[in-house]
Amino acid sequence: VNIGSYTFSGCKALTTVKLPAGIETIPARMFQDCDALTDLSVVPATVKTLGAVAFEGCDGLVDVVIPDHIEKVGNSAFANCANLKNVTFSANMTELPKSVFENCVALETIVIPSQITKVGEKVFAGCKALTDVTFSENITELPNSFFEGCEALETIVIPNHITTIGSNVFAGCKALKNVTFSTAMTKLPDGTFMNCYALETIVIPDHITEIGVSIFANCKALANVTFSANITNIPDRAFENCDALTELTLPAGIKSVGRYAFAECGELVTFVFNEGIETVGTGLFLNSIKLKEVKFASTMTSISESMFDGCKALQKTIGDDTFVIPANIKSIGNYAFRNCTNRNFKTVTFNEGLETIGDNAFEGCTKLTAVDLPSTVKSVGKEAFMQCAAVVTFDFVVADDATFGENIYKEAHNNHSKSKLCCKNICRCLGSGS
Repeated sequence: VNIGSYTFSGCKALTTVKLPAGIETIPARMFQDCDALTDLSVVPATVKTLGAVAFEGCDGLVDVVIPDHIEKVGNSAFANCANLKNVTFSANMTELPKSVFENCVALETIVIPSQITKVGEKVFAGCKALTDVTFSENITELPNSFFEGCEALETIVIPNHITTIGSNVFAGCKALKNVTFSTAMTKLPDGTFMNCYALETIVIPDHITEIGVSIFANCKALANVTFSANITNIPDRAFENCDALTELTLPAGIKSVGRYAFAECGELVTFVFNEGIETVGTGLFLNSIKLKEVKFASTMTSISESMFDGCKALQKTIGDDTFVIPANIKSIGNYAFRNCTNRNFKTVTFNEGLETIGDNAFEGCTKLTAVDLPSTVKSVGKEAFMQCAAVVTFDFVVADDATFGENIYKEAHNNHSKSKLCCKNICRCLGSGS
């Protein structure tokens, strides 16, 4: 007898059915959305396989006992069973496939038995009531999004037999506060704790050598971070929108920080770069509106594009009365200080050694009153000091072969009669409005 997929799909009043003797597989979607089914008594004892999506959306299932004659369960077999609370597994199952319990929003506790040796992606994703998990000691990997969106999960202990986890494993676990890592793990991949709103403190142990993109993005309560001594890179958007971070000193060993790594950190006030850091990505502190002071490392050679763009509270470098660009900095990127409008951001000290200032680098720095560029400057980008309305002293002591973009000083001064402009070939560098 051939029984096809979707045979009883959507039969919401179905409570029982007698299937032909000898069948070994429940086809895909056979009982999908059969809301009146309360158990798996419709599955004959000869069946060894439950097909993909076989009981998906069966809202009448509360306590499911998968009988021991079942050896294999397909992807999403029990996904979206809105009232499923308890699951007992077949003694002959060895795998939990992709999304098998995804969006089972009433599931609170799960015990993965020891015969399970492999699990798929998103197995418990969207299980919003899940609070307690016991792992099979024979699982070595948690694949992508395994617990993503488990909003009630507060504590997780990753046992030491887990060696690898995938991307976004705990993303969206809004109540997660406590994490213990397996000692066998070496990597925290992309988005591991993204959108974990309750996470306040994280200690990344020394056996972790790599962390991924957006790993703590939108962790709005995260205030304390201890880094592994063996991490050398903080990747793109790692701490973006971490509003509870108020101060941070990068540990020794960090060589690079990626794009937007600390962007939109609304309470960040103080930041110290570690000696040894070499590369800093675009938009590092973009719109971190309370950032007040920073300390550069002597190993840094550039201020990256949009690094302080929109940092409206920026005032000075740590240990100085004003904002000092150290001598080791050779270039300032496009938009690096755009819209740094704090009333104390009046003077920027450019040390000898600076060679390049990018386009719009200081655009909209409305409280800046004086600009004095060193003789080492070789290039100033277009509109570099555009709309710096308070500037009254603009002193260019630059090399003969220096190049200038258009309108570097456009709309900078309120009153030409009050502005002191000292520059070789002044008409060439200040633009037509000067």
